[in-house]
Amino acid sequence: MTVEAVSAQPLYISYIRLGNSSNETNEQLDLRVVRITTKGNLAGTAAPTAGTPTTNTAADTATVLFDCTETTSVYGVVLDIDGVSSLAGYEWNIPEDEWIYVPPTGIVALELVTTATAFTCAPKITTREC
Repeated sequence: MTVEAVSAQPLYISYIRLGNSSNETNEQLDLRVVRITTKGNLAGTAAPTAGTPTTNTAADTATVLFDCTETTSVYGVVLDIDGVSSLAGYEWNIPEDEWIYVPPTGIVALELVTTATAFTCAPKITTREC
């Protein structure tokens, strides 16, 4: 999943969660939150209305993609990396003084490093305009 700030409006990410809405069998997953420094052929499914980031201001805007396929983007700084149980999921409630800054046209990705065998992701990202 990626969040890309629009050209005129940077944003902060204050909360990231990846839940599991389908799997009753536990498996170990590796995931990371990374900056994409060079956007390649990033493609995915545009977020439906119910899947857009939870907003804290009425004017929040960002491009959100799910089920991303990507082979050519250049990944930058790894902001968080974790091994998690697929049943428990992943949650990062980021302290305010550590919110992730996404500059104009900047991209942050939540990436499953390992491929889950049977797992329907339920992601949530909370953003705030700068």
